[in-house]
Amino acid sequence: MTTGVISRGLSQLPVVPGKEAEVLNREVNPMIRELRTSLAATGALVDEAAVRLSVLEAEIDALQLAMGDFTGLGSAAPSSIQAGSSAEVGTSTKGAHEDHVHSILTGPATSIGGANTEGSGPALARANHSHLLQESSGPTNLPIGAVLDGELMARIGSSLAGRQLETANNLGTVSTTSGTLVDATAALNFAIKHGGAGYLGVWVLGYTTQGVGNGLLLSLNFTGTAGTQRYGVMIGTGATAMYSAWESTNFDVPLGNPTVGPGGTARLALLFCRVAPSTPGDVVLRFASGVAGQSVTIANRSFAWLLQQ
Repeated sequence: MTTGVISRGLSQLPVVPGKEAEVLNREVNPMIRELRTSLAATGALVDEAAVRLSVLEAEIDALQLAMGDFTGLGSAAPSSIQAGSSAEVGTSTKGAHEDHVHSILTGPATSIGGANTEGSGPALARANHSHLLQESSGPTNLPIGAVLDGELMARIGSSLAGRQLETANNLGTVSTTSGTLVDATAALNFAIKHGGAGYLGVWVLGYTTQGVGNGLLLSLNFTGTAGTQRYGVMIGTGATAMYSAWESTNFDVPLGNPTVGPGGTARLALLFCRVAPSTPGDVVLRFASGVAGQSVTIANRSFAWLLQQ
């Protein structure tokens, strides 16, 4: 070591007699001894540093072995994520930047139709993807249009759209003695949802009158803006007698034979309509007594339906 060479050199200094020896023994030798002590301590520190350096080099070697042949940060874009890909350790010796981003392959949604299948495409679907309905033969994709609450769906050309189909029936009888038209019952009315569409309606009513000389009058009212309308009645006035009438111009026209009725024997009255309104509104069933002051009664469980064309 370097410290040994220095100390041996100092120990071999010549001894000078006389005053020079006294100065040497009193001043120089103590300094030499102190220097030798310091050099010995320094040598121990150097030896300890060498041991620690050796340990550190071994730890670095072990760390490098664990990391592999790391050669720095990569410059190529990260690989894309694909559905169904297997997990893989990889072989690159490059590290990734902390703000790296993987792209995800996305693909169009397939149509609904046919058997259930997981699929085999490598792309994933986006969260807001949509599906077309597909008919079983063809096949033709059928996009869905607006469907309001309570509506059915119908194929209109190459798409599906909502169509209003409603039924109604009254629970309990409803009577009037008025000779002019009044609303029958809200239970047999319909709220038309679409303006500019045609509607077909049918009312099937059981009815009685106070006497055979009193008839049932029926009509319709519409609360929206009417485009075109047609409505008519077929009213059984006896066991074999029937009255029919037709109106194609105005609402609130009473139709029926005012002085002929079944009396207390229930008969059937039918009302048919086609309405093509400009704006939505309510189709309201109205009725009246053919003879004011005498009652006409619509029977319990009379019913109706309304269909959008």
